[in-house]
Amino acid sequence: MKHALLGLALLLTAGLRPAPAIDHWLVGKLGPGRDSAPGLVLSEDDRYYLVAMTEAEADRAKAAGFMLKRTRLTADSRRPVDADETVVWTPDTIVARLVERVSLDSLAKDIRRLQNFVTRHTLRDSCDSCAAWLYRRFAAENLAVEYDTYRYQGNLSFNVIATLPGRVVPESIVVICAHFDSYTQTPNNAPGADDNATGTAILLEAARLFRDVHFRWTVILAAFSGEEQWMKGSYHWVDSVVVPRQMKIGAVYNVDMVGYTAYESTYHVVNYNSPSAPLAALCDSVNRWYSIGLDHLLLYYDPDCAGDNTPFWERGFKAVFALEDSEWGIWRGSNPWYHTVGDTFGTLRMGQVRRVCQMALAAAATIAGPIEWVGVKEGTGEPEESRNPVAVFPNPFVRFAVVPGRERERFTLLDVTGRPVAEHRGDRIGQALPAGIYYIRPAGGMRIQTGRLVKLR
Repeated sequence: MKHALLGLALLLTAGLRPAPAIDHWLVGKLGPGRDSAPGLVLSEDDRYYLVAMTEAEADRAKAAGFMLKRTRLTADSRRPVDADETVVWTPDTIVARLVERVSLDSLAKDIRRLQNFVTRHTLRDSCDSCAAWLYRRFAAENLAVEYDTYRYQGNLSFNVIATLPGRVVPESIVVICAHFDSYTQTPNNAPGADDNATGTAILLEAARLFRDVHFRWTVILAAFSGEEQWMKGSYHWVDSVVVPRQMKIGAVYNVDMVGYTAYESTYHVVNYNSPSAPLAALCDSVNRWYSIGLDHLLLYYDPDCAGDNTPFWERGFKAVFALEDSEWGIWRGSNPWYHTVGDTFGTLRMGQVRRVCQMALAAAATIAGPIEWVGVKEGTGEPEESRNPVAVFPNPFVRFAVVPGRERERFTLLDVTGRPVAEHRGDRIGQALPAGIYYIRPAGGMRIQTGRLVKLR
């Protein structure tokens, strides 16, 4: 929506009037230069638009030569993914920007810092020091952080849980997890660069990049200890927090050992069980959509593959386990320094770490659903800079204002599925709306433009 077209500002609302009923349609593209879609475009691929529009708009579209087919949406952004439904994800420009911003230097710096704890064995004080360092790092990115504590062999141990609340459906959750503890036969010297400073660094990179993004769903970054003692930390969090609170976790991406290859190759495996197959398939999709470069990405059905994904599988949650591979398999030639003092930064292929980070963050972000957000600079009442020309002034009130000469413009407000919830005519003042994401569009003919906005609580 061009700023000059509408010159919209959101201020105080009261009194919007009902708008016509809407349906969802698949609309065939007409070809280069002739494919401006009718209605509100919710998604598209190279052949079709998924469009929300009224019967009257559909009739006009048919008259203009568009091929239409009425359809029904099966994916519901208001609740976690159902494995029994067919869910269609598509590329996203916000996710593409996230992928490009993944920094090899940041990942390398964090892996070196984690290695420099000398040991992160769960029963050593330096593991607790690492947990405190992770807490500070997450907090520095303005995430909500908490310790999840448990006892192992009489000692207090710590998981670190960082949360980025969803803006639209905060009760639905995507988890990225990794264990930060390490292991060798000599517990006082366990550098654990590959296992699993690589996965932990990916969590920190997610925190750095996600802090500037607003998602429909909540994103949790979970750093677990005790993985080397048969997933003590993740079992505790799942059984003591996730299950009792009935948390609606729709997807879990576990990253563990992602930095070693036998030579300069791009072998990597994503392990999954049957309910989690769509999450594994999404890893393959984002690898292709964003040209990440994992040329030998293997989706491997292995319901017995044990890691921090295991507690989630056993409690019925969908999860995948991303780890390195080779043409000989993970245990047959991939990392000869596994669980030894030789697992150090110098053995890693950092290009591979970056690619896996891009894949994991892209997949999780796609499910969480990035949104264009419009907000207010705290204490100023002035709108923040945004790609969206609609400005939001202090909540909980909104109203429509137009540039001089456009006072009689008509605007429709739609919810996230494209269903009209209200219509504004001229100078009429609208009513207060609940928090959520909305689309706003002007009334008009076949070539209409839309803009997205979010009303916060």
